[in-house]
Amino acid sequence: MRKIIRFDLGSTADEQEQSVLASILALTIGILSADILIPLGFVIWILYLVPLLMSVWLSHRYAPFFIAWLLSGAILLGSLISGSALAGTSDLPNRAVFILMIAIVALLAWEIKNNYEHLAAEINERKAAQGELEALAGSLE
Repeated sequence: MRKIIRFDLGSTADEQEQSVLASILALTIGILSADILIPLGFVIWILYLVPLLMSVWLSHRYAPFFIAWLLSGAILLGSLISGSALAGTSDLPNRAVFILMIAIVALLAWEIKNNYEHLAAEINERKAAQGELEALAGSLE
């Protein structure tokens, strides 16, 4: 028999929002510490995309951009603390390219978020219109 693991992020929307935000911050700190501790040559920057993609679940309209700024700062901070910027000449250009990639993914995540919001609004409008049409059809019979 299969058991499904369920995570309770909270019973209200605010609790769920805080859980997602805490998860994003915890992941960012964990990835930053791994970035500092793992020697140069291991590219773990791709892990920074996970918190960025989780920002779609936050209610703030510009959450992907705020998280992208946070992650860009974490990438630069990881470079400064670990000293990899001084050790290799290719580290800073690689990090700059990845920061550009984070900006592009943030734009795509923002677009996905907006499309979901517009789709939800359109579904509600169509449900309301369908209810009005059913009421009108019922009154004509």
